[in-house]
Amino acid sequence: SHVGYLTLNHLSPWAGSAGWPDWEQPFIAWAERQGYAVDVCTNADLEEHPGLLAPGTYPLVLSVGHDEYWSSAMRDTVEAHIAAGGNAAFLSGNTSFWQVRHEDPTPEGPWGRWSATRGSSSPTRCTAPTASAS
Repeated sequence: SHVGYLTLNHLSPWAGSAGWPDWEQPFIAWAERQGYAVDVCTNADLEEHPGLLAPGTYPLVLSVGHDEYWSSAMRDTVEAHIAAGGNAAFLSGNTSFWQVRHEDPTPEGPWGRWSATRGSSSPTRCTAPTASAS
């Protein structure tokens, strides 16, 4: 059904996978075998639920896979976690490298498609950033 959705909506075959079967899924299986308690959230959860990482909730936010595209709200949530004394570890390159903005909400949810900033080679359309680096 995922492939059918991608075809119907003229999306890249890579849309929506974000490396989950290559990086996150094997890491979670390994961590659980080692006895670690693991809770999982998506980047979208970081934007929709900024209180998800409230102080004292989690000691560590761990980003395992290719985690390149973030909205400013996603990054704000993680930065607030760190500023409040939480820890974060990013086990890949280009983390939070491209700022994205969500557009075109769908009946299935508020996300719709997203736009990357600054001329990404992504198959999605690129637009001007919503914030500038200082």
